[in-house]
Formats: sequence, structure tokens, C-alpha cells
Amino acid sequence: MVHAADMRLRERVDGDVAALHAIAELTAANDRYPPHWSTGMTHFPAPRIRSDELAAYVAVAEGDQPIAHIALHAASADGASTAAANAAGIPAAQLAVVARLFVHPNHRGLGLAEQLLARVVGDADRLGRRPILDVWSELPRAIALYEKCGWERLADIEIRFRSRCTNRCAHEGSSINSHVYAWPSS
Repeated sequence: MVHAADMRLRERVDGDVAALHAIAELTAANDRYPPHWSTGMTHFPAPRIRSDELAAYVAVAEGDQPIAHIALHAASADGASTAAANAAGIPAAQLAVVARLFVHPNHRGLGLAEQLLARVVGDADRLGRRPILDVWSELPRAIALYEKCGWERLADIEIRFRSRCTNRCAHEGSSINSHVYAWPSS
């Protein structure tokens, strides 16, 4: 087991993607996240073209091996951003979306998710944006983490998927119910 003192956070680089994809596969098998695993997931967590990505970080262990990931994206016209903007009373352009947070199942309980969240909250603040996120309503451990960290639930939404499901999808049907959270405004 790796200890918290043996880990550090750094920016994600292209060379991390294969290891992160393997961790995402483990996370999907263990935790049902992400709930929608379409055929386009070969580039999860780092799509080839992501012009709206503001930041992306990994937690690494000895040997610079990634064991956790988080990204921060500019808000788009999706349901979560729209719901958050409406609930917060601010334009979506003033939001930043926390995305693709996951920790290798063997390295949980060390505070990595909290450290990664704190990093992107700081980035969003420096950019003058309020961080938001959405979480599938059937992920109670993730919901508990966000609420323990102080995130405020703003809205509940239904997310409809445009891409077809694969046998890896954790949800049934063409949509999921999700909670939208925001970091408390200062």
C-alpha cells in the first residue's frame, strides 16, 4: 500500500492516458462510474480534442505512476451547467465543471480525491469561475464525499445520452438522474 506521504499531484501529460484508462476500467467495474460507457470511451479520461479543458491533474505514486485523476472544463450548454447557472443566478460562462474524478481502488482512503478537488477549486477561483459538478444519483459514496467536502446541491437533472450504450454501461435506459453540486460561493 502506498502512503499519502509517498504521493504528489502534478499536471496530467499525454503519457498518463493509458494508465489512467486502465484505472478508469477498474473504477467502472468496481463503482459503476462512469455510468455511461460508450464506444467512444477509448480516450477516457482525456479525449483527444478537448478545447474546453481548463486543467487536468493526476496523483502519482512512486515511479511517477498515476493513481488518480481529475479535470476542470469550461461550462457548456449541457443540463448540469444550465441547471447550476439557473440555481446560482450566474451565467454559465462563470462556471467551471469538475470532471472525471477517480482514484485507483487500491489507493482510496488517503485523501487523494479531496486533494484533487481542492486543486481544481483553487484553479476555478483563480480563473474567476465557480466550480460545479454532477454525480449520478446512484453513486452514494461519491455523493457522500462531495457533501463531506462542503459542496452544495443545487439541482437534480436527467441526463440523456446521445451515444449508444455498450455492455459496459452501468445504467439502464437512455438517461440517468444526476445531482448538480456547486462549491460554496465566497
